[in-house]
Amino acid sequence: MSAEGGRVTTFLSKRDYRGADLEIVRRVTAVAALLTAIVAAVLSPLAPPDDAFGEPGWALLVVLVGGLLLVGLRLQRIAALGPNAALAIHYSGLASVAVLILLSGGRESPYTTLFLLWMALAGASHPPRRTLTFVATAALLVCLPLAYDDWSGVYLGDIVLRLVIWTALTMMACAWTTQVRMQRADLMQEEEEAKRQARADALTGLGNRRAFDERLDREIERALATGRPLSVIVSDLDGFKEINDAYGHVNGDEVLRCAAEAMRAAVRDHDACYRWGGDEFAVLLPGVEQPAADRVAERVAAAVVATCTRPDGDPQTLACGTAELTPEMKASDLLASADLALMTRKHERQRRGRSRAKQPD
Repeated sequence: MSAEGGRVTTFLSKRDYRGADLEIVRRVTAVAALLTAIVAAVLSPLAPPDDAFGEPGWALLVVLVGGLLLVGLRLQRIAALGPNAALAIHYSGLASVAVLILLSGGRESPYTTLFLLWMALAGASHPPRRTLTFVATAALLVCLPLAYDDWSGVYLGDIVLRLVIWTALTMMACAWTTQVRMQRADLMQEEEEAKRQARADALTGLGNRRAFDERLDREIERALATGRPLSVIVSDLDGFKEINDAYGHVNGDEVLRCAAEAMRAAVRDHDACYRWGGDEFAVLLPGVEQPAADRVAERVAAAVVATCTRPDGDPQTLACGTAELTPEMKASDLLASADLALMTRKHERQRRGRSRAKQPD
């Protein structure tokens, strides 16, 4: 396949709406519907809609203009317009123009140029394959007067020339907007990746303190609004400073990575674990009361002991503290409560260790 053919294939393969600004599509579609209705109403005395059906043609025109006005006004008020709904409205626009032409004299109708409005709009709104299908449909409707009205070679030539020019303009609009969409999609992906990296701890792959604080605020707001429980676990690795001092930071980093992996595996929601800072970790547990959080903390600590080994060969232990949100608490209060529980647990462990050391052999 030639390079030119490859570019055409690549262009036609772009079938999704990544990077599309559907808000602009909504607004422009509303303008197109209103403009079609206004043109039909203004030109109706010059091109009476009674050619095909006589007097009932006026009633059909009123219904058609009213429908277009309602669509245009409705589009100005809705919050969002999906791509499939936009495509359906654009096809309806084509059909409306075809009906206007039928009502007002066929090949003598002044409304034919309105096809270009809806073709260009579709080209600027939809991926290439959908646009090509739209262009083919428009071509059939443009040629429809040939089936019910008199025509000549001059008229046929005029239709062919219009279709060539309109198709070229439509596909140019499609190519340009597709390129813009792809560039916008790439920028959005890069921005999303940058945001993700800004909230990820590079060493362990867990969320960092910033990610934890942001989610904690959201979960507290949700918990207070719904009455669902919310608990948090804070923990740190026992004797971690000794590892860095005696064996170096490379070994310390390895222990941190191992502990992070063990914690992630022990918690059902993999996004619930965060590296809070240094050798400190946090686990966010929406919908969990403190007794259940205590059990999760025991499971996490057991996973670290079973999985992680210190450089001297001893199991790495983890101390945890838990707290449950109460209505009067802020984020800082919840964390302070869990941190106090952690300190209490560590002091109790140290006291038991000293008691065992004092016992005679």
